Amino acid sequence: MLAYFTGDFGLIHDWLGYAVAVIIVLRLGWAVFNPRQLGLNRFYPVFDGIGWPNAITHPAINKTLILAVAFSVILATATGLLTLIECGEVFDDQHEGVSGLVIYLVIAHAAYLYLLRETFARAFHAVPGRSIEEACRLGIAQNGQ
Repeated sequence: MLAYFTGDFGLIHDWLGYAVAVIIVLRLGWAVFNPRQLGLNRFYPVFDGIGWPNAITHPAINKTLILAVAFSVILATATGLLTLIECGEVFDDQHEGVSGLVIYLVIAHAAYLYLLRETFARAFHAVPGRSIEEACRLGIAQNGQ
């Protein structure tokens, strides 16, 4: 997000873009060479069991938003790096467009989590029928029991 808001500050924006590119490469390498829980399969949405009663709160919706954010960040970084090559100015409009898409997707993801946070927290901590406040008071949310 900082890279987006520093778009008019050339050198700062460029270095933030390089940092994002390095983080993407390191994260992909980490996913390839480390245990399963760090792998990329946890971002893959599975739509099994989705139906009318749970369509809005199904975990596949959240994973789809995360996947869209990840792909758009990768695309924004790639188009940003392409603007640095000879004749790279042809990628300026694509870079700005995809960067704007990243912001909208991050806002959509944050709004989705904010509006449904109690439902997700209960599912995440496996505390059916309890409010988040009650789970925290009982110490359930901290240790996952």
